[in-house]
Amino acid sequence: MGRGWVVLFALSLLLLLVAGLTGCDSFVFTPFGSESDKYDDLNAKNLSKIMSMDDGSIPFKVAFVADTHTYYEETEKIIKILNNRDDMDFIMIVGDITNQGLLQEYEWSVEVFRKSRYPFLVVIGNHDALTFGQDIFHTMFGSYNFKFRYKSVEFVCFNDNKWEFGAGVPDFRWLEDAVSEIISPLSVLACHIDPCDGAEGIFTPAEVERFESMIPSVFSLTVHGHWHGPRALVQGGVARHVVGSAGFGHCLIVTFYADYFEVEQCKFF
Repeated sequence: MGRGWVVLFALSLLLLLVAGLTGCDSFVFTPFGSESDKYDDLNAKNLSKIMSMDDGSIPFKVAFVADTHTYYEETEKIIKILNNRDDMDFIMIVGDITNQGLLQEYEWSVEVFRKSRYPFLVVIGNHDALTFGQDIFHTMFGSYNFKFRYKSVEFVCFNDNKWEFGAGVPDFRWLEDAVSEIISPLSVLACHIDPCDGAEGIFTPAEVERFESMIPSVFSLTVHGHWHGPRALVQGGVARHVVGSAGFGHCLIVTFYADYFEVEQCKFF
């Protein structure tokens, strides 16, 4: 049992005990709810902050973090390390900010992310889509698929969590439309699961072929999570990086120039 589950279980027992002692029939608490009254549309709000910084200056740096799950202390440690730097533009979390897609996990994670001095964006991961997670993510962060252009670099954030979402995911039509609109010399695909080699059976050969027909044609870099350990390879001329889990101190920092980029695979602890 992970630490997050232990905390949730203990908190639930404590609140049940309080409710029993007070005899208050109107007292209701559950970590398994699907509606948050604390946070909404965070990606759009943070993207607005990011775009307000777009003065066209280069180079600029983006930190990629992944698989924070219930590693709240470890993730906070990474954020503190990044906060001590003054050369980041924003942070992108490439999925799995929860373990079971629970509302309480989502809210605890956001409370950690909000300690960042830099705006953050979140791409949905497969664990985030469990339980009521799909609805919670949509409320708290917005669309599963989104794209933006920042300082001449195109960022495409894509939901490829096939097993948890079922039919319609990956939405190749959306991705093809996004690809067709890319005009920048540098472009980044951020999705939780790297489709390389079928992602160990998650994607069919036909789906992999469809990914590979688009990725080398336009993307300069792809960034992923899911595997918890870092990985770097070049396939079809495209640099493909798995960040590694925040729980083990991993972070990817990318410096973007006019027509090239540099990748720093970090292990902070």
